[in-house]
Amino acid sequence: MQSATIYNLRSALCAFTFMCVTTNLFGQSIKQKKAEEFLRLSGLKEYTLQIDEIALAKSDEELLFLDDSQSNLEIKAIIKLYLNHDNINHHIKEYLAHKVDESLLNHANLFLENPINEDIQGTRTRTLSRFEKIDKAKYVNSFDMENVDQDRFDICVNIYQLLKIGKITESILHQTTLNVSMGFNEHKSTDKKTEEEIKNEIDMMFSDQYRQVMMTNQIANMMYIFSGISNTTLNSYINKWHTYDGEKTLILMDEAINYSFIEVMKEIKNHGS
Repeated sequence: MQSATIYNLRSALCAFTFMCVTTNLFGQSIKQKKAEEFLRLSGLKEYTLQIDEIALAKSDEELLFLDDSQSNLEIKAIIKLYLNHDNINHHIKEYLAHKVDESLLNHANLFLENPINEDIQGTRTRTLSRFEKIDKAKYVNSFDMENVDQDRFDICVNIYQLLKIGKITESILHQTTLNVSMGFNEHKSTDKKTEEEIKNEIDMMFSDQYRQVMMTNQIANMMYIFSGISNTTLNSYINKWHTYDGEKTLILMDEAINYSFIEVMKEIKNHGS
């Protein structure tokens, strides 16, 4: 009788443990899907696409000041292994799924799923045809802010500033180049620089003139891409972001990007240890 009771208790405990583990895994799976949705809806997937190209260019630049020994080529390979858009996106989803309160993630996704947000985001990130790419390049290269529709120009400036498009773009460029320089420095055997020296060198790249050129280029892109959208719709889009949920969503995007680059830098530093 006693052994039967113990058996029943063990069976019940195993069933309860299995149920808890299953529930936890199911909950994690749902949150991971929500993290994937945030990555897509926010446009972060498109922002991070440039990382591979930037990292490769910066790695090649670093090698210009080093010999092309096998060890230096191995450092480049280590950086390429971790510093790419797939791995950055992995860590962004990791942050959203495990570090962010689920209710905050739900609110952010609901905000991003608003039809106006989805329509504008879809327009911003849609793949252009070959003809459109050529046409847009011509428009951007000949862009003159003094001779455009000033109402439309002001709206695009507002979107650029409100959505922190320049800040996000610069953050990704800045942190990618910084991680490359830090990665080479970490794995070099001699002539190592301090972290502060490297940061100062990278910061010097981002002058006010650079920011002005980037802003003009981004606004010219928007002027072209939004040509088929009315000012009324764009103003409605702006008003949506001028809300508590809009501000929280932007903060979440910024924090997710910062977290992902920190994790990638840890991976680069710890490679082989």
